[in-house]
Amino acid sequence: MTGEIPGPDSSNPDAIFGQSMAAFQRRDFERAILYSNRLMEISNEAGPAIVWAVRLRLESQRWHEAIEIGSRGLDKSLGLSGLVGHALEAIGDLEGAQKQFERACREQPENPSWFMHNASALSRLHRDFESMEVLQNAIAIAANPDPNALLILAAQELSFGYPARAVETAERALTLNPKIDGGHPLVARSLMAMGRYEESETRWAHAQALSPWDQGLPFQRAVALVRHGQFDRGIDALTKILERNPSFIPALTQIAGAKRISEADRSMISRMEDLLTDSTIGEEDRIALRYSLGKAHDNLGEFGTAIEHFDHANGLKFRAIEETGGFDRPGYAANMTLRTNVYSRDVVEKLVAHGNPSETPIFVLGVIRSGTTLAEQILSSHPLVAGAGELDFWINTDLRLMDYTTQNLRVETLRVAAEAYLRLIGGFSTQDSIRVVDKQPGNLILAAALHIAFPNARIIYMRRHPVDTAISIWTTHLRTSTRFVNDKGNIAYAFKQHDRLMKHWQEVIPPDRFMQVSYESLITDRESMTRKMLEFCGLPWSDACMAPEKNEKLVLTPSLWQVRQPVYRTSIDRWRNYEPWLGEFRELLLPADSPKSAGQAL
Repeated sequence: MTGEIPGPDSSNPDAIFGQSMAAFQRRDFERAILYSNRLMEISNEAGPAIVWAVRLRLESQRWHEAIEIGSRGLDKSLGLSGLVGHALEAIGDLEGAQKQFERACREQPENPSWFMHNASALSRLHRDFESMEVLQNAIAIAANPDPNALLILAAQELSFGYPARAVETAERALTLNPKIDGGHPLVARSLMAMGRYEESETRWAHAQALSPWDQGLPFQRAVALVRHGQFDRGIDALTKILERNPSFIPALTQIAGAKRISEADRSMISRMEDLLTDSTIGEEDRIALRYSLGKAHDNLGEFGTAIEHFDHANGLKFRAIEETGGFDRPGYAANMTLRTNVYSRDVVEKLVAHGNPSETPIFVLGVIRSGTTLAEQILSSHPLVAGAGELDFWINTDLRLMDYTTQNLRVETLRVAAEAYLRLIGGFSTQDSIRVVDKQPGNLILAAALHIAFPNARIIYMRRHPVDTAISIWTTHLRTSTRFVNDKGNIAYAFKQHDRLMKHWQEVIPPDRFMQVSYESLITDRESMTRKMLEFCGLPWSDACMAPEKNEKLVLTPSLWQVRQPVYRTSIDRWRNYEPWLGEFRELLLPADSPKSAGQAL
């Protein structure tokens, strides 16, 4: 920027700063910046001069100038990195911003605002567990913590397996603001996660008394009951909601998913079919109704009607995917090839020396709907094993693990991530547990990275008949960002790519650390396969593993009803019920498949 500094005090720092401040207060940014440039010049870019110059650029939204000037002075003023972080955040460089906020936390650990900004950036980067840890630090050092920040932290603590801590944090928020929105329901859900159902009911009632007009609270309570396996109470609560509002679609679809539909439910089916004719309902509700009606007719053995609903539901979801770019088949295949190239046998054998020695993690992975939930329920029924559900930690870490320019693994990033992951799963551990199961299916693309991170961890790959798996995907209302799941040809294509990758993992990961388990064998030869899984995981036998339906752990996947039932065989060869409508799924038939009588409904 060019210009003359008027007046006789062009070499007096205090006078120049005063002139710059006066111009700033008049919102005359051009003149304020002109004076700040002079201030930097005569001070040889001293820290305070640079801080002021960067603040002016931030106020006038000159983001790139703020980054350029601030980056020159990072070592001259504590906290300047945080200002640079704000500018980077403004231009969309969230990763760069997070690194600067993290540096500001180190430089000014007494300043809670930097921790708050760092926590926000980490959350937006889907690094939620790290965000929780940083937010805990921010609140710990804050003289007057924001009750809203406390409630955000409580929700994170509940999601990461710390329900007792979540209750304590939410109660602090309620003490500061007794009317804070969502406070009492969060305490209620946390108490429910601790198995303290009667106390939870008291808190739900209190929340409803404070907000008698809020019709969302009874639905929140009902859904929480269902997810904790309290099906009778949950369905009763949903039924009462429908008595007040017979057209409340979320309650109808929740009931359909929480029970096996029978002839006694024909009136509910008719009600859902009638709602489909209402042109005013939104597309999400229409999709949910289609899946629920499909499941209902499947349960009744009316497979032709069921597939019509499933096809309609998938068609609606596929249309939305196509409108946002579709499924990139060549890109998907290239991603699988990249992983086989990066994680060669030599690389894996060399890098495991850098891994964390912990034996705590058990990774259960596989294609969606391949039986990962059943495997986790069996394993986490063991008194020495805790279940963590589907953790997104490694999926969200994936892009930071690899240098795509050189196609090399960032070993130090992997090491730090492994340490954070152990802290994460520690929240799900019980007093007696020595293992924690993470059943994220998507980890299948990261198996070698997981082995390098934890060379002593066990990885269990669930494999189910591909057409049964495909049909299960097709007939399940999946809330996932996976883009291949609503087109039969794309599903078949993705499965073939997965097979190629899994064969590679079996070649590069030692057999005492990587075990393939047949879903069908786990059902038909349950005790034998369960014994083999426990032996593979270094665990003694436990009879509790033979009754996974008694496992009271919270279930958030679409399998929430099935896993509460005794292990059933009707999911084997289920594809035969839909044989006339397989389409591209026929590409996945196995050589041993031959005509049989139709199976039973799920």
